[in-house]
Amino acid sequence: MNSILMNTMLLMADDAVSPIYPIIRIILIILIVMCALFMIFVVLLQPGNSSGIGAIGGGAETFLGKNKAKTLEGKMKRLTVIVAILFAVFLIAFAIISIVGL
Repeated sequence: MNSILMNTMLLMADDAVSPIYPIIRIILIILIVMCALFMIFVVLLQPGNSSGIGAIGGGAETFLGKNKAKTLEGKMKRLTVIVAILFAVFLIAFAIISIVGL
């Protein structure tokens, strides 16, 4: 019974596959590679966490420490998170397109 149901589902899926899927896959691959390279570039540009042992006692809490989101370092961290989320979304979309477009 299961094999008949699976064969029917596969036949129905073949009818639903559009000829645009290969184009979408190529575009997604390009976007994934661009996101990966950009994420590597952004992470390498970020400065190291040099607060050291002073961060334990709260010595790193200065005026600039409280306004970190406005500094270049804060913007780079936010950009890293955005690119990582886009990278994950593109990978999930690529996996779905690859499964559907067998």
